[in-house]
Amino acid sequence: MQESFTRDLLTAIHRAQMRYIDDVEPRRLFRALLDSLLALTESEYGFIGEVHHELRDGVWTPYLKSHVITNIAWDAASRAFYEQHVESGLEFRNLDTLFGRVITSAEPIVANDPARDPRSTGVPTGHPPLRAFFGVPFSRRGVMIGMVGIANRPGGYDASLVDALEPLLATCATIVHAHRESRNLESERAQRSEELERMVAERTRQLTEANRALELEVAQRRAVERTLRESEAVARAQLVELQRLYGTTPVGLALVGSDLRYQRINEQLASINGAPVHAHIGRTIREVLGRHADPVEPVFARVVETGEPVEFAFTGVPPRGGAQEYDWLIKLYPIIDEGVVRSVGIVMQDVTAIKRAERRAAAAERRARAREEQLLLITDNIPVMIAALDSELRYRFVNKRYCEARGQTREQVIGTRFGDIAGESLVQLVRPLFDEGLAGRLASSEVAVPMPSGMMHFTVHVIPELRGGQVERLYMVAQDITELKRVQAQLVQAGKLAAMGELGASVAHELNQPLTAIRIFVETMRSMPSAPLVAFTREQDLIIEQIERMARIVDNIRGFARTSELEMQTIDARASLDRALMLLSEQFRLADIKVVREIGPLPPVRADRVRLQQVFLNILSNALHALQDDEREHAKRVLIAARKDGARVEYVIEDNGPGVAEEHAARIFDPFFTTKELGDGTGLGLSLAYGIVADHHGSLRHEPAPGGGARFVISIPAAESEERAVQRRGAASGARGRPSVERGRVLLVDDEEVLLVALSGYLRRFGWSVRTASTGPAALTAIDAERFDAIVVDLRMPGMSGVELCRVIKRERATEALVIATSGFVTPENMLTLRELGIADVMTKPVSPDVLVERLNAAARGA
Repeated sequence: MQESFTRDLLTAIHRAQMRYIDDVEPRRLFRALLDSLLALTESEYGFIGEVHHELRDGVWTPYLKSHVITNIAWDAASRAFYEQHVESGLEFRNLDTLFGRVITSAEPIVANDPARDPRSTGVPTGHPPLRAFFGVPFSRRGVMIGMVGIANRPGGYDASLVDALEPLLATCATIVHAHRESRNLESERAQRSEELERMVAERTRQLTEANRALELEVAQRRAVERTLRESEAVARAQLVELQRLYGTTPVGLALVGSDLRYQRINEQLASINGAPVHAHIGRTIREVLGRHADPVEPVFARVVETGEPVEFAFTGVPPRGGAQEYDWLIKLYPIIDEGVVRSVGIVMQDVTAIKRAERRAAAAERRARAREEQLLLITDNIPVMIAALDSELRYRFVNKRYCEARGQTREQVIGTRFGDIAGESLVQLVRPLFDEGLAGRLASSEVAVPMPSGMMHFTVHVIPELRGGQVERLYMVAQDITELKRVQAQLVQAGKLAAMGELGASVAHELNQPLTAIRIFVETMRSMPSAPLVAFTREQDLIIEQIERMARIVDNIRGFARTSELEMQTIDARASLDRALMLLSEQFRLADIKVVREIGPLPPVRADRVRLQQVFLNILSNALHALQDDEREHAKRVLIAARKDGARVEYVIEDNGPGVAEEHAARIFDPFFTTKELGDGTGLGLSLAYGIVADHHGSLRHEPAPGGGARFVISIPAAESEERAVQRRGAASGARGRPSVERGRVLLVDDEEVLLVALSGYLRRFGWSVRTASTGPAALTAIDAERFDAIVVDLRMPGMSGVELCRVIKRERATEALVIATSGFVTPENMLTLRELGIADVMTKPVSPDVLVERLNAAARGA
């Protein structure tokens, strides 16, 4: 069934991708995806929609717009509404619904009883029955961009469908993202097309006006021609005045006939041409200028031919020679008599100084533009947002980062007021900074800004620019410190964990010392052949088990400082659960809480029995406390179920208490997180349980229990088929009460006197001669005085530490004695040092005296 589902799902995804590659119309593509989704999930109807955002009252608010939706119209009005909007997409802005909860939480929702689901607000009158609803979001690069909703699957939905549909949801996200990009490109293309049309229209208008002006100019010229003919006599009378003008004006003047021969020329132009005035008269332009006539001769010919004046610029070395180039402005005027061009007037002005000034100005402008572009390049690529505002808080400059943050172009922002872009809520946040800036003072602050992707944090600096004592500009520099705030929070959490690690090391040492002594005393009693003590063998076993459990609990806390190895065994899958329940059964009875067990046949599991028991104890204790604090009048119940799930064993612990609040559900496995009153909880129980299950290659998850309450599901791998290991005592326990022959001499070094007393007494019963020392120097004195077969050293001692003592024993004393180190907490650095020194073994406290005897006896036998 699962293989068929996966195959059909992959087929649907493949078809959707091929349709997308073939550029199928988006609505048909989404229709095919929805049909496949409904068929795969056996659902009656559903939709695929895209999440958009709109600005409402200065806040970006999400809403849903469908790409495809099943027709569930139930009357004429809903049918007409569907047919009118289905092509363009139906928009849903009421988020106080089941699908709205998916959008606002960005989390999947399963509602198998919508009518009574508190997240549902019901359906309109006449709406088809809604028996079950499943809504799941899909995201692109961590941002939710749409969702899928399906309804009325026979038997309802479950959360596992989210993982099963993940490939299809990823395909939906990819297609919606591509469709969104396509829309943006189409919008940009339309905008550019519209701008082009406006430019064409404007150019057409300009050409029309130019044509009208040209027609007017032609008419005016014709009138001028008439006027010239009428005033020819006047012109001849003014010739004398013109000759005087030729001689005094700083402009080059000449008159050339229609045959391009000079008729008149003044001294200025003659000097430019490099020949005296008389050398010009009667000669052609070519004869006077030679090769310099090449660029101007055709222009003269055109004026003679058309009768139209011409104005043009010329740059080059003057005909008179020299290395410097000059700029001239040349104007040619036709002199027309009876409709015929008789001659051409020349006005030649040296504009070298003007052109040089213009070139300098152009170069300066280019340099300024280059500096501006360079400044823009720099500001667009630094990781901060920069804006310049005038005294009225209108934008005069924004960099690329600022535009990206606001989702607008630079052209859209420049010239608008800050409040029009930012919204009233942000204006209120930064208004005090602007007030300081307008008063001529620097201002800085940290602000939290709601954005479509969530709350973001910025540092904002406002810098005034003063001219003449007045604020001309305000420069606003904002840096996104959201990630920094997150990292700071993580560092705080890391600090807590580091402190917990230090506490764990201290607790491990302080508790494991007396635990070791208690265990040795119990083992000593077990080895005595006294009948009254033998009668309490079971109780002694329980004491040993509880000592081991306390050691594991301490080790769990110590796990915050380092990772300790699990003691994995093949055990009965019920063993740890039964033991945890036995320890709490009396408390459940006193609290009038009914415990219901639904446990089927289970295979063995590979687990650390005590660690797994701690997981069940933590979760059952939470259920007990939740039900004890529940003031409602109802039958309180805890369900404990276990079943084989493929190659895994799945445990379920469920209570019908108040459950976990939705706002707390995502954090219940965080270290130090607790909803209990100060002093009632550490916030470590579920965190430690989660870590232990993960160490077993399993999973621990929370989910709301049907009908209310909390439900925890633990899944760990089952053991491979093998004979169960028989748990037996070591060889030393078989020799209880039968002291053996002399084994050898052992030196015990520990600063705990009670532990020395307990362990020395135990070892003497098994034939060892024991010497004790409570400090490192005392131990060295004993080693120098006599020979020992074995030395047992505690690593954590005041003054000379056990590690330093081991170094002196191995490097300076060069003793051949077996050296065994013991400690409640061994750092990786100390472990590396001990291995380099050749220490035979490191035993974790509380030390099992039987195991210690085994190792000492093996050393005595030369094993």
